Amino acid sequence: MEDEKLLALTLLAQFRKGGGELPKSVGKCRFACVLESLNRMYANANMNPSSHATSMRVSCLIKDKMCGSAFLTAIEGLTEHKFMQLIGEVLNKLSLEVLVMGNFCESDAKRLGETLVNMLKKSCGAPNTKKQKNLSIKLADRPTEKVLLIPSNTPLVLKIPSKNPKEINSCVEEYFQVGQDNLPDKVLVDLLSDMMSEPLFDAVRTKDQVSA
Repeated sequence: MEDEKLLALTLLAQFRKGGGELPKSVGKCRFACVLESLNRMYANANMNPSSHATSMRVSCLIKDKMCGSAFLTAIEGLTEHKFMQLIGEVLNKLSLEVLVMGNFCESDAKRLGETLVNMLKKSCGAPNTKKQKNLSIKLADRPTEKVLLIPSNTPLVLKIPSKNPKEINSCVEEYFQVGQDNLPDKVLVDLLSDMMSEPLFDAVRTKDQVSA
């Protein structure tokens, strides 16, 4: 049915206010509840040694890549008023790509995308500034992630204690940098990884009983 196909549009309407703009404020209780949940999530991030090791490796390799502790520090002292002031600036820099999947015809998918864009057009813009007329961001202007190039034949070792002092488990993560990413090398590395997986697991876990 037509109404069923446009269910997403109906749900989006629940988040509108007045002329289709995003809400100008949030309830204090709701804000406090979400903030507490976010604090708890950041505080508990990387409690598992394996995830902690991965997070530290990624933060060392990718510039400006932040871990859970950095996020926890960033939201200290955040208030509802400050949040609403900053959100306009964030939306003003937002780039939106819409992928519609499911039981939609082409016209419904376009309407859904247009609804999202129109809602943001009415809501974007920092206080005391003119709202943007064009939300598009050129591909060349979009931020990119750059990975640190590790010097050849120079093993680097990073040792970090577990976040939980009572944690009895530990983790060793090895990272091999093959070179600049390209499709042929990516396929070969994936193939090599799959070929090594089973014999490595058999040697380390079954025979050597590591982490058993």
